[in-house]
Amino acid sequence: MGRFLAANLGERSDLPAVTRAVQLAQKPYFKASAKMTQGLAWQRVNIEGEFVIDKNGGLSGTSTYIGMLPERHIGIVVPANRGKCHATTVGRKLLLALAGQQRRPGASRAAGASAGHRGTGESRSCPTTSTSPGRYCHLQCAGTPKPSS
Repeated sequence: MGRFLAANLGERSDLPAVTRAVQLAQKPYFKASAKMTQGLAWQRVNIEGEFVIDKNGGLSGTSTYIGMLPERHIGIVVPANRGKCHATTVGRKLLLALAGQQRRPGASRAAGASAGHRGTGESRSCPTTSTSPGRYCHLQCAGTPKPSS
């Protein structure tokens, strides 16, 4: 899925035919609402000022989500081994949290550096996050409850 995600983010210049195909699939074809257009299976939506391309799905007993912030070169895949769970909600929140870790392209350091986690007023950095396009981010969960003894 990582390779598929990288190709959809335009990071596979070694595969020009694949790049053209994913660009065609992400192109808007139908306006579903004021905030969402539909590509070829891809949803194109504005969430909290961020342009998101995503798709959710699943089968009996599974739920999935793949989402991208193409302008920031951030993407995420959320597979769940439970049906009817909130993979889309979790995936979108993770995307927005990762976006809060990264300045917008062209934004000054002062404007975006201390934004912290969206809406919390906190200023935290993610030591495992790379903000360079083409690099993968590994989200490390903090504050995970310890198992009770």
